[in-house]
Amino acid sequence: MEITEIDSAKSMERCHKFDKKFGQSCSAPICPLDLKISKRMMLSSEKFCVFTLDYLEGKETPFDKEIKETERIWRKKIGESRLRARLKSRKRIRTLFRKEIQNTEIQKE
Repeated sequence: MEITEIDSAKSMERCHKFDKKFGQSCSAPICPLDLKISKRMMLSSEKFCVFTLDYLEGKETPFDKEIKETERIWRKKIGESRLRARLKSRKRIRTLFRKEIQNTEIQKE
């Protein structure tokens, strides 16, 4: 049986970032819940699935099973250098955010 775009969309609707009811959807073109992930492409300017990034950081996600099952595919489509760069950027942003919170708390004292 061939997987249709409708089947694929229904699978992705399990993610709270893909919410058709409110007219919103995740803008990551490579989704581990997408039944047609092997047919998808990703441009360098496109966004990453936040759950995939969390998984790479060792965090538990609601979709660990699907992420792991499709890991070979999404790693190939995204590319290791882009994944490393995005994770490094995420870490840098968190560090800056923590410093900003600390500065705000010091100013309140």
